[in-house]
Amino acid sequence: MHVITRVVLVPLHKGHHPIWGSALYDVDICNMVDDVVVRSNDSIYRFPIDEGLLPWLRTLIGSMNDYDCITQNHSSGQNATTRTSLVEAATRRLAGESLQLNTFEPGPVSPALVSGGTVAVDLMLSRIVGQRPEALVP
Repeated sequence: MHVITRVVLVPLHKGHHPIWGSALYDVDICNMVDDVVVRSNDSIYRFPIDEGLLPWLRTLIGSMNDYDCITQNHSSGQNATTRTSLVEAATRRLAGESLQLNTFEPGPVSPALVSGGTVAVDLMLSRIVGQRPEALVP
């Protein structure tokens, strides 16, 4: 008999790395660390990671990590390490560094432990989806 000791997120698409999963949103960073992909219900949004999005992405990752700590997610350390490595890879890509992204495996992320109320991360995601309707993938 197998015992499940950890639940992890499955990527939205092959070659993506999940960084967040809650009741409202799933978020991945694509394999080439050049897009953030957000799914809400049946809609998918793509946000190119550029110099303008990078500060927002860092804040988003910080909020995700804070939320994991507040809810005492047992995987908060691994989640933070995975998310941080993806943002660092995106930063290096933007700086022009050559990366071996086809073999990049930052590790798994466990879903958010939603304990009721409004999640700050989901609020940030709802704002960017509302501000950038052109990011909707048809």
